[in-house]
Amino acid sequence: MIDKNENNDRVIGGRVESVVSDSPAAYAGIAAGDIVLSLDGHALHDVIDYQFYLDSGPQQIEIDRKKERLVKEMDCDEGDDP
Repeated sequence: MIDKNENNDRVIGGRVESVVSDSPAAYAGIAAGDIVLSLDGHALHDVIDYQFYLDSGPQQIEIDRKKERLVKEMDCDEGDDP
């Protein structure tokens, strides 16, 4: 999930490639191109962190959208693929 910005610098988080309609991410307002920075306050350094901190129930997800930091609430049921 480590991504690079326009200056080719490493940044925390991972870029969202696509969002499936009717998914928890879609309902939370997450869009393709967003960079997921944290889940429930836990910084994400790689996809393993994302999988580790992703849980069922509501979670706060911090994203960077075009250099603006936003906090969304994503609610996953067990077995959901956000």
